[in-house]
Amino acid sequence: MARLASPPFIALDSVLLAAALFHGPNGVRVVATDLGLGGARLRILSWALLVLGMAGLAYGTYALMSFL
Repeated sequence: MARLASPPFIALDSVLLAAALFHGPNGVRVVATDLGLGGARLRILSWALLVLGMAGLAYGTYALMSFL
């Protein structure tokens, strides 16, 4: 359990969280583009996914900080 509280472990977990929260919503956006979504709808979806991703990153980082 002490390893979970070490700053390098928290930093690597934060990077993994950021990568996952970039990869997932970007995949949703690419699928929407492949299905023919474009223009203003794609722009709205992209912004919505960005906001959700940033909220998830903030929540996940907050959860990780509880180990420190």
